[in-house]
Amino acid sequence: ASPAEIERLRSILSEAVARNATDIHIRAGDVVYARIEGELVALGTTVLTALSTYEMTMHILATSPTAPDIDTVHDYSGPWSASGIGRFRLSLLKQRSSFMIVMRVIPDVLPTFESLGLPSSLTSISLAEFGLILVAGTTGSGRSSTVAAFINQLNTKSTRRRHIVSVDSAIRYLHRNNVCAVTQREVGIDTDSYLTGVKAALEQDADVIMIGDLNSPELVE
Repeated sequence: ASPAEIERLRSILSEAVARNATDIHIRAGDVVYARIEGELVALGTTVLTALSTYEMTMHILATSPTAPDIDTVHDYSGPWSASGIGRFRLSLLKQRSSFMIVMRVIPDVLPTFESLGLPSSLTSISLAEFGLILVAGTTGSGRSSTVAAFINQLNTKSTRRRHIVSVDSAIRYLHRNNVCAVTQREVGIDTDSYLTGVKAALEQDADVIMIGDLNSPELVE
């Protein structure tokens, strides 16, 4: 890939992360947009060409260990890291015969019950020795950030070390080992399916299992 386009991509990502963007939209024939405080905001005035987005896509795929060859890509999703900038959840797609890149920023700052304005009663619930917690809601209602706050609470406040295993369709927040050990598995990359990942977690000495979605009767059972 062209060094100039790699540098342009890194500059776009750096600005988006610095402005606390949640998502970044890169497409041919348009300027780059980032979702900032819920709104799509233009990052600069440069209109990208199809060659620019092709070169950026080539670089992303070349630095993604599980990604397919660029000639076979029509839709691709997976994790991706930009050294020195951050981690992203990636969605590549073809539109009008050119590549579009949509990236979800995986934040380094983890949500807390306080930052989300959640009830203080959840503190004691999150630290319970036993139980089942269901987090339900529509798309965009804050399920992922709420679940991340639960794991963060356990990982910082637990009175004993626990092994937390999460099985999710996409890693949206990175949890580093703190007072607990956190194992994060992504469906399709680290495990074949939700059901396979959860069954495996039962054999991996897990104290806590986080399931991102209950998507089948077998998994619910």
